Amino acid sequence: MMFSDDDLSKLLVLAPSLEGKFYKNTCLQIYKDIVLACEVRNQAQRVLKSLVKEARESCAAEGEQADLPEKTSVSVSDKPERVSYKCQ
Repeated sequence: MMFSDDDLSKLLVLAPSLEGKFYKNTCLQIYKDIVLACEVRNQAQRVLKSLVKEARESCAAEGEQADLPEKTSVSVSDKPERVSYKCQ
């Protein structure tokens, strides 16, 4: 869901006063830019996760102590996340 129920109800109340003040194509382009930015971020997180894994394996193979954090805070799922108005 793009908006919470509370946000949606507020928008529906405000909608008549906002008529003609927003350009649909501009808003749609901004939304598409946000979606693209989130997709790029998710892809970068996947790459980072694989690079950290590769670095750990390389250090382990050389018998060195990896100077990397035990756990990364990167959380990436294989499924694309639903985009909300806040990029998380």
